[in-house]
Amino acid sequence: SEVHIDIYDDRLTIYSPGGMPDGTRIQERDLSSISSTRRNPVLADIFGRLGYMERQGSGFKKITETYRAAHNYRDELEPKFYSDASSFQVTLYNLNYGTAATANRVTIETKMLRLRLRLTG
Repeated sequence: SEVHIDIYDDRLTIYSPGGMPDGTRIQERDLSSISSTRRNPVLADIFGRLGYMERQGSGFKKITETYRAAHNYRDELEPKFYSDASSFQVTLYNLNYGTAATANRVTIETKMLRLRLRLTG
């Protein structure tokens, strides 16, 4: 079984085999009431050493609070958590997608591509 990470312009989706440890469906739970359980101690250790997590195994509340505190947060961009008996999935939306900064980057990349095309052909 493998963890899959799909990266799109507007979101990041992480899929992991294996449902919730207690068999419940996360979309039916209050995220703030889920107890800390490390499913993969090796990944927890790596992300802990990199400073991306606190090695406690539960970041649902922290993820949602961080999103809600962002200046460009909107309710439709709230992280989505889904699980069933055999899988777990989280979708994290790009809060900068469609903003002026993103549009500016696309414009610059388009201009560079046009220049490159003129120079080569």
